[in-house]
Amino acid sequence: MSRLLGPRARLLAALLATCGLAMPGCAGSARIYSVPFVRTDFPPQERPVNTVEASEAYYWLGEDGELNIALRQHSSPLFGLGFESEWTMSLVLEAMPAGSQRLYTLDRQSVRTLQVAGPIRQRGASLMGVAVIHAERGRSIEGRFHANVRQQNFAFLAGWSPDIRLAPVMVLAGTFHAVHDPERGRAIRERTESDDFGRDQEAPPVILIPPMN
Repeated sequence: MSRLLGPRARLLAALLATCGLAMPGCAGSARIYSVPFVRTDFPPQERPVNTVEASEAYYWLGEDGELNIALRQHSSPLFGLGFESEWTMSLVLEAMPAGSQRLYTLDRQSVRTLQVAGPIRQRGASLMGVAVIHAERGRSIEGRFHANVRQQNFAFLAGWSPDIRLAPVMVLAGTFHAVHDPERGRAIRERTESDDFGRDQEAPPVILIPPMN
């Protein structure tokens, strides 16, 4: 059959076999929206909703069969490394869907995020949420999620603050098309879990602040 195909057709067939059918790119893609759960101010320069267009989305299965998903957006401006920016997110779910689709409940171990933009560093850990995964035939999966995430900021002298149990909540919602790549995916997950932000330690209890009278 390959003899009947021209050089361009054979190259296209090889790319489809490597990247998966009907994929937007070999590295996958994602679009994520974020908005504060509560606002106490809304200055004119602040966007109503922030959007991240991730150019990398990977998935793989862990040793215990858990489904791992890693998203990344990276930009390197011409001004130098000091202006480089990176947004990463890792999502750990239970096993792959038994059928074509599955609904997952997110908890405090499900999501980790890390954003670096020059001297600014922010990270987040999920509080609750949901995710839906579509696993059709082939080497790619599609999904969408909605998560409440507690967010910390990094300062040179103070480290990460505030306490993650008291940190402000952001709402993250998005869609993704992920390709199978354990090596690249694990590297992103490790990045989001750096500075003792992993999932192996016991999740701290949530501190609820009673409303003021």
